[in-house]
Amino acid sequence: MSGERTRMSRYAHIALLVVGYALVAVFLGLILKHDFLRSDVLEYWQSSSQWWAPFHPFHVPGYPLAIALLRGVFFKGVPPTLVMMTISFTAFLASAFLVHHMIRRSGVPDRYAVMGTYLFGLWPFVGLVNAVWPAADLPAMALLLLGLYGLLGSRRVLGGLAFGLALVTHKAMWPFVGLIVLADIFYRRPRLSWENAAALLALLLPIGILWVSGAVYHGSLTWIVSRNIQNEVMPRTSLPVLDGLLGTLMRGGARGVVKGATVAGVALLSAALVYASYRLRTPYFQFGMAISAGVLLLSVLMNRWEIWSSVRFGRLLVLPLMWTLGHKYGTRDLPYLRPCVVTAVLLALFVSQFAFSWYTARLYEWSAPR
Repeated sequence: MSGERTRMSRYAHIALLVVGYALVAVFLGLILKHDFLRSDVLEYWQSSSQWWAPFHPFHVPGYPLAIALLRGVFFKGVPPTLVMMTISFTAFLASAFLVHHMIRRSGVPDRYAVMGTYLFGLWPFVGLVNAVWPAADLPAMALLLLGLYGLLGSRRVLGGLAFGLALVTHKAMWPFVGLIVLADIFYRRPRLSWENAAALLALLLPIGILWVSGAVYHGSLTWIVSRNIQNEVMPRTSLPVLDGLLGTLMRGGARGVVKGATVAGVALLSAALVYASYRLRTPYFQFGMAISAGVLLLSVLMNRWEIWSSVRFGRLLVLPLMWTLGHKYGTRDLPYLRPCVVTAVLLALFVSQFAFSWYTARLYEWSAPR
């Protein structure tokens, strides 16, 4: 019984995140009366009705297929938003558990696993909001984290399968999967075996089938990336580089300053974690470098319309951050880790979810061109 109570107390922070999720969902949906079925969410729902032709120029089909399956088997006649929120909430819960396990698995004290899980769930502005807003972000991240969990536990086929599904769930996962796999190959130097071959096949087969069949459908080998490059990477200002970061700051006004500062903070943190992971060589440092480099790539490459994706997926930085802090400082009683400081920071992050909910419902520019 004592062991069961220990497990329950260990995951109490995840229960609190669920409460936070419910509060943000009520605030955004019932109080602000935000219409979720728009923009990307509407496109995913529409694509789920045409799952037999999964060749959308911007989105990959993993999430629409999951929607179609859930709707067809369990949720006939249920509103679209509820179907998609069920998937997103499940992915959010699974991601929180995986983050907790992977931080603990590295050998750091439990408090770092708890802090990392809270930080993942309350990531500035977007942590709970993007979990409530039922797009493909959380399902894709859950698959990425499951793939990494498989690598850490030497379950290579599981890792390859999860990574392969992540690649066809959100294109933002491509740099993360690529960098993680390259880091694993470079530092582990795996031998040729049936297990590794099966893992590689599971990784490449879904995206390979999609690319080849889509090339036939569109009559173009570059169909899977051309529109994304044109609309999400090509600069939208006179700046030849760093259009997303500097262009956002140049926009001016309170929104430009807050958004630019947040993006800059994520970019600086990712760069610092690439360096710290390499220098400290903590357990899993190679994966910490890969994740941090993936966020840094988004910060550098995305244009002003899409730069916020670096913040949305920047929550993955909690893994290298906690791996680094936990192994560098261990059980030392540092001022910034005292309960009062940590609680104040978490409360501020929680409040930021409501501020961003209001911004999303009232001010967000949903009509930004594709």
